[in-house]
Amino acid sequence: MRSSYHPQSNGQTERFNSMMEEYIRHFVRGTQKDWVKLLDVAQLCFNAQKSSSTNKSAFKIVTRQQPLLPHTLDSPQSVRSSLARSFSQEWKQNVDIARSCLEKAQKRMKKYANNVTLSSSMQETL
Repeated sequence: MRSSYHPQSNGQTERFNSMMEEYIRHFVRGTQKDWVKLLDVAQLCFNAQKSSSTNKSAFKIVTRQQPLLPHTLDSPQSVRSSLARSFSQEWKQNVDIARSCLEKAQKRMKKYANNVTLSSSMQETL
């Protein structure tokens, strides 16, 4: 999925594909025919990981909470009840923070892509 026109997609796509390949390689049987059964769990694991751009997981951005995973089931869970309005406000704040972080990351990637393009065009003229 590499494209010189969309450099911002390279890193995320490559990391996702690498993670999926490694995950599936560890759990697929020798027949190599049961890997499709693992995709849902692999997707959950990927969505539960914190993004370096937002410092939050995709799951938390969408649902406002981390999923319960096997390693978190032993820890005591605090019971929280909140009003719909406070839930909505916090959710909007998380989305705004995530959007802001993604915009900053996109600007960094654009700056990097422009620097690479500029330096390669300068080398061609020399």
